Amino acid sequence: TPEPILDAASVDITADRLADFRSALGDVARDTALNFTLDAGVEAAVAGIVLDISVLAEGYFDPPDQSMASLSVDLGFVSSDFEVVSAAGQSYATDPQTGQWVHTPEESAGLFDMPHALIHQVAGAAEDMQVVGQGSIGEAQVLQLRAERTGVAFGNGPEGLIIAEAWMGLSDLRPHRLRLQIPVELSELGSQFPAHIGNGPGMLVAVIGLSAPQQPVTIQVPDVGPTLVDGRLPGTKMNEQINLVIDFGESHPDYSSTPATSGWHYGPPDAPAAWGVHLEFIPDEVLLQNLAQGGVGLHYNCPDGCPDVVSAFSAIAARYPKIVVSPYEGMDHMIALTAWTFLDVMDQFDPERVDLFVRAHHGSERAPEHYKP
Repeated sequence: TPEPILDAASVDITADRLADFRSALGDVARDTALNFTLDAGVEAAVAGIVLDISVLAEGYFDPPDQSMASLSVDLGFVSSDFEVVSAAGQSYATDPQTGQWVHTPEESAGLFDMPHALIHQVAGAAEDMQVVGQGSIGEAQVLQLRAERTGVAFGNGPEGLIIAEAWMGLSDLRPHRLRLQIPVELSELGSQFPAHIGNGPGMLVAVIGLSAPQQPVTIQVPDVGPTLVDGRLPGTKMNEQINLVIDFGESHPDYSSTPATSGWHYGPPDAPAAWGVHLEFIPDEVLLQNLAQGGVGLHYNCPDGCPDVVSAFSAIAARYPKIVVSPYEGMDHMIALTAWTFLDVMDQFDPERVDLFVRAHHGSERAPEHYKP
């Protein structure tokens, strides 16, 4: 927090001068390229457990809707680092495990897929801001402005108290620091981490430091290979069966596909299988825990053991951390590719088709426990 902060009554500012500060803050989201740092925290109660999420970021904002940033997310029990880019109306992020860029559909993009959305939230409240104090940030003398209202801050989130603050330079009329406190739905935080924390309300508090870049920065759209076939995810979408852990050897209803893509499965220590290449058959009850964790199964069934297929599958397993390669006796096709609720089968090895399936489903948040390693 900048200091010292004085009482608003001690700040001598005319209405016209205040209007200048408000206008300058509003312009930030329209025509001022800036470097930014972000220190954010989200607190929420999930199933009676208090969850604290910490997000640190550094990036560049090119108004009105382009940004790129390096983010570090700490959920307490798991942390990850990834890059995000928002440009040309689209959002992209790196997979924390593979480092490969993936496209985030616009309808599922969240606050941390588009970190500049937080800047927009504060700038959008400029006309309602009032002077609350004066102080300094480093050597800069700043005027502290604040606006408060009750409403919905982002997407379809919960209604609550929204506080937006800005520390504006007295000499240059530019924002040096922003602060935003908003109610959020946990699923709206970003595509990298909503699925394993569920839905429900939380409170986000973000402090954003702003500075002028030394030179212009070009935001480039990542080169992301296609992951859709005729607008759909590759493979056949299977009906989702219950995600239930059962005891080893316990009976259960039949699976809806062979190999299975969802349903009853074992838990530790009987599952999941170790990631990588296996030379022996692995039961569905074990493999399903791998799929639930965002893994992809590459399976084969042929009399000669398919050495060429195994070699190709092994190369894929070396590039991705969540791959299980294993023979699967009794299926109707030579090759089966599995992910949570998705299945693709073929009788000849098609490397492009296999690669597309893996890229589309590996580590996907559609898997209920994709956050697990």
